[in-house]
Amino acid sequence: MRRAVFGIVGAGWRAEFFLRAAKELPEFLKVSIVVERNPEKGKRLEEQWGVGMGICESHCGRPGTGRIPWERADRTGKTAVCGA
Repeated sequence: MRRAVFGIVGAGWRAEFFLRAAKELPEFLKVSIVVERNPEKGKRLEEQWGVGMGICESHCGRPGTGRIPWERADRTGKTAVCGA
């Protein structure tokens, strides 16, 4: 079975759920990046879980969007920065 590699938008309880799952099942799951509007929350997750962090501004990550516009993401797996 191939490993699922995915990013997470937001730093709430759901993000931590998937980060825990990826830690326990590294052969099946890998979190490549977490994108969060609040730099303090992002820094906390980065330090706690050792994941890459992106900054999301403006419309990205608003409730109801749940995605980063593909044309605004750096697809190297290292950063995802977007704005209006």
